[in-house]
Amino acid sequence: MPVFTALSVEDEVQERTKHIEEARKRRIIELRRVEQERAKEMLSRFKAASAQNRQQQTQFIQELSLYEQKKRIQQELREIEELLRTADANQEAAGVRARAHSMARLRTKDTYERRRSALDRGNSALQLLQAQKQIDTEILERKEKTRLQTRQVEDIRARQAVLIARARELERRIALEKDQHSKPKEDKPYAIVEVTKDNYIPLLANRNKSTARIPGFQVLSDSLSDENNPSNDPDQTYHKNAFLAAEATKNMARKTAIENAESRARAEKVVRDELRKTVKEKETAKVADEAIRLLYTLSK
Repeated sequence: MPVFTALSVEDEVQERTKHIEEARKRRIIELRRVEQERAKEMLSRFKAASAQNRQQQTQFIQELSLYEQKKRIQQELREIEELLRTADANQEAAGVRARAHSMARLRTKDTYERRRSALDRGNSALQLLQAQKQIDTEILERKEKTRLQTRQVEDIRARQAVLIARARELERRIALEKDQHSKPKEDKPYAIVEVTKDNYIPLLANRNKSTARIPGFQVLSDSLSDENNPSNDPDQTYHKNAFLAAEATKNMARKTAIENAESRARAEKVVRDELRKTVKEKETAKVADEAIRLLYTLSK
């Protein structure tokens, strides 16, 4: 602080005022300088803060972009994993479908082969049955032809015997009519019975008169056999042979019928067995078709 001793009051006031004004100007200048420095410092700080803010903003943006990239990459990874799982599932399903299709094709082929073999067996059995039936028909035709021929021969012989019997009967009646006037009337020990057309058989009217002798006939009692027969009449022998031949033909026909029935039963048994096999094959085929449909549904 200057000392003003030699100056007057006014000068001193002026000098003091001047000095205060200079001090004030210096203070203002100093304050302005301080303010400028402070402003510069604040500006530098603001710039630093702004730079730092921009750096943080850039870093945040970078981090945000990295986060977005990370999220996008994670989403892509999830999508890729989902696609991989879908591809694995599709591949596994395709493998299952392929296996099911191959199994179904094999089962269909096996079923077709079994059906074809069953049909072949059935056709062969039917062919055997038809062949056996044809053979049986031919055998029956031959036997029927033989039987008819035998019957025709027997009919011819029986007619011949009937004609001979009629001739002898006529001779007997003529002889009886001749002796009727000379002999008393007696009961006839026999009667002529018509069995069929042109077939007549003499029958004893009284079975106790078994020793009666009739011209042209030999009527024997029930107890008299061929070995004890004193007379061997050809007609009686012929009738006996015809009866035996008829019995033999009847036995042969019975035996043939039994054989035909047995062969027919065997053929029917073969056909039934083949039909059972065919039914079993059809049931197997039905089960295979159901399995194929189930596998196809599972593959879908």
